[in-house]
Amino acid sequence: ASGSITAAIPVGTSTGSYYLIARADADNVVAELNEENNIYNRQVTVGTDLVVSSFSGPATAGAGKAVTLSATTKNYGPGDAGASLTRIYFSTDSQYNSGDIALGDIPVAALGVNQSASGSITAAIPANTPTGSYYLIARVDADHVVAELNEENNTYSRMVMIE
Repeated sequence: ASGSITAAIPVGTSTGSYYLIARADADNVVAELNEENNIYNRQVTVGTDLVVSSFSGPATAGAGKAVTLSATTKNYGPGDAGASLTRIYFSTDSQYNSGDIALGDIPVAALGVNQSASGSITAAIPANTPTGSYYLIARVDADHVVAELNEENNTYSRMVMIE
């Protein structure tokens, strides 16, 4: 015999891997030849995974000049993600670090599974920036308000030449 139920993962369950377990003769009311084969389990993942799926801006800019920057944040995780911010940074290298200069935030509404949100900001390149190669970095969930399955894939960088 087969059947199904609809169940909800308890609210407040931490992000991670869990198991759903089905147990035949759960109350042990049937005498069986083998009581050791009554369990079947399946792994499920609870949580979300936000990434920058696209990021655009100018290839060249000037110190102190305004630029328009656009980013799309996507939820690739199996669960819904609450509202967050995608923050844009100005950097001397392609890796985000705490010394990078924040240029502005793009608000991101709550995202369901495989949903995306796009936005843009206009920000000024720091006025004292010497000419050369720099990076613009988009960082999803900048304030760490969304528990994610993978916190290592939250940035997307692009080079910008300051002339």
